[in-house]
Amino acid sequence: MAKNKESVLGMIRRETGNFSKTKRMLKGSISKIKNGFILTYKNSDNITKTLYIRKDKVSETKILIQNYNKAKQIFNRILSLNIELFKLDK
Repeated sequence: MAKNKESVLGMIRRETGNFSKTKRMLKGSISKIKNGFILTYKNSDNITKTLYIRKDKVSETKILIQNYNKAKQIFNRILSLNIELFKLDK
């Protein structure tokens, strides 16, 4: 399906709107340990860190990680659309 510049721009606007709906996020993964749960993530220096998660915060933490993954998918779709737009401008 051939796309024109206006349709790609429309898709970028829609995805940008979806991105702005993503609120709080956490990057990382949750692991169960003997005494509870930990969040493992990499900081801005790419160093692995761990953080203890209280049992009552595990479900909230999982939602925040899902929000991060959704935002990452939206961001990647926006990048792909911008590449497509760039190719259309040739």
